[in-house]
Amino acid sequence: MTTINDKKNRLFQSAALVTTVVFILAGCAGEQIKTIEGSALVPAASGTVKYVTTENNNTKVKIETSCLTRPSRVMSGATTYVLWAKPISANATPQNMGAFNVDEKLQGSLETMIPFKEFDLFVTSELAGGVAEPSGEHLMETRIVGAEK
Repeated sequence: MTTINDKKNRLFQSAALVTTVVFILAGCAGEQIKTIEGSALVPAASGTVKYVTTENNNTKVKIETSCLTRPSRVMSGATTYVLWAKPISANATPQNMGAFNVDEKLQGSLETMIPFKEFDLFVTSELAGGVAEPSGEHLMETRIVGAEK
């Protein structure tokens, strides 16, 4: 026989579960995910790009890569990977969005804020993280169009 306390406990547990699910879904609202594959220079490389438009119309981006070889194996003397964003426009200049390294498992990640809503995103190997323009070839590349809030 079910007691009143059992019913109250089940009701409380159900309410807690619904609340948890709502908070989880709200945290993910608007976030989009794209895959990013390696070029012929790093064919085993792959990754994901998670992105969302922020309240002030920037795009918050997190890139996670796997099987991305050491930068020096792609370009002699390279020490790091750099993530670039180039607005979708014929005359646009790519902007350095930050440098990242790969760990011993050949995985890398970078989270950054990009001041555009639509742009090409690509990764190069570079001699240093603070370079002003890409010198290496595009190793991974994708296009972000119309990120949602």
